[in-house]
Amino acid sequence: MMYTLLLVDDEELEREGMEKLIPWEEYGIRLAGTARNGEEGFEIARDIRPDLILTDIKMPLLDGIGMIRKIREEQLETEIVVLSGYGEYEFTSQAMELGVRHYILKPVEEEKIRDTMQKAIRELEMRRNQHQALNQARHLRPMAMQQILRDWMLERSKDREELERAAAEYGMQNRRVMLLALRRSGRNFDSVEETALENILQEILGEDSVFTAVFTEEEAVFFLKPLTRADDFPAARVLNSIDPDKTRGMVAVLSREGEMEELPKLYQELRLLYHMRKIEKGIRFLHHDLFSKEVSTEMIFDYPAIYRADSYPAILFELYLAFLKMTYAGYDANIRSELFHWICELFSPGEDADEETEPGAAFGFVEAADRIAVQKNCAWTETKENRQKRDILTVFYSNLSDTELSIRMLACDLLFMNEDYFGRLFRKLTGEKFNQYLQHTRILLAQRLMQYKPDMMIQDLAGLAGYAEDGQYFSKAFRKETGMTPSEYRRVLQG
Repeated sequence: MMYTLLLVDDEELEREGMEKLIPWEEYGIRLAGTARNGEEGFEIARDIRPDLILTDIKMPLLDGIGMIRKIREEQLETEIVVLSGYGEYEFTSQAMELGVRHYILKPVEEEKIRDTMQKAIRELEMRRNQHQALNQARHLRPMAMQQILRDWMLERSKDREELERAAAEYGMQNRRVMLLALRRSGRNFDSVEETALENILQEILGEDSVFTAVFTEEEAVFFLKPLTRADDFPAARVLNSIDPDKTRGMVAVLSREGEMEELPKLYQELRLLYHMRKIEKGIRFLHHDLFSKEVSTEMIFDYPAIYRADSYPAILFELYLAFLKMTYAGYDANIRSELFHWICELFSPGEDADEETEPGAAFGFVEAADRIAVQKNCAWTETKENRQKRDILTVFYSNLSDTELSIRMLACDLLFMNEDYFGRLFRKLTGEKFNQYLQHTRILLAQRLMQYKPDMMIQDLAGLAGYAEDGQYFSKAFRKETGMTPSEYRRVLQG
């Protein structure tokens, strides 16, 4: 490697002598320029930024000390060697105060110049290596802090001291945070896109609202200052800024707020919320408040209704309604089974891990209702009477689409029970006689299905609700329950 050198000396003979008589290239040095005074030397040094400067002390216009001071102020990375004569100790001392460590006494000798310049080169390299190591450390520190946050979030670490150190690095110590995950179809974000995402969020939310970000194999996760409500998050603006033409399939998922120690729970919440995207493909912004507010009736699952359901019958009804929507949408058995698994994971995380489903076994609304009811602590205890209650309801919903469904079919043919006893037990369970409950349930399902698809044809609606597809008896039953015909109810829905 060749090091560049600038010679600065007002004595022309000395300057030309050093320029022409010393074999610089043999010492690994290329002479890049010469100057006659400190002012000229500073201007040239600022332009060419030499590795080395060999300068006299006493010069007109601007002496060597003045030039060195200006070079230091400009923060040029160069190693300076001073030429000084006897009696110039005061100047040499000032140069040393400015960081100069090498000087050569006049008259100069080639051997002395060679040795001193080699020392200067070694010191230059040492300083550069130190700067490089420091810059690497500065560059790696944020990466190390983000790795700590990522490991905590993914439950790969439980070191609280490390977590506190990383939180303090980004101003999150003793603070509550929200996690925002951005995902897109196909692939994750590269380093350029990661920076762009953070810049967009800081611009939209405010720079002090975004603490930092970490990146997993699937998404970008941002640590945000908590919002009063999830609806306060400008999701449309963020998504439209990142994915204006909606070709990337970008989705934003926002957790509730929590303490730093809750990072694993907050991240798990993000992942579970993202499962909704697998079911409800039209949603681009998902958040925890969806469980406590009204959502689009076009969704397969009514998440707030399931979230609020505090009894086994209420859970079963909502999941059966989802089953009818899937049936109308043409989902096959495998897709229905997968979606009911997702809804279980969303509302009762970890349940599937404790009770594995046999490969190929059916998993439908009944199985999902059982698991969610357990998680909500509203499953019936295993007494004989409660087993009968569960059997009655699950068989009732499993056969609700059968137009021939009757109390005799359920009691005698399916549950092998005395019909009168079944009737008394059914009324005790539901508060209604069988036929009243049957009609009430079917019409309520029909109403919810019409809310889901207001343009659904009457014969399709009747068939899903368990009536003959000609729709005549269905229309009479609908009017008896609601006081209006299905067509009138549809007009009400459409406004």
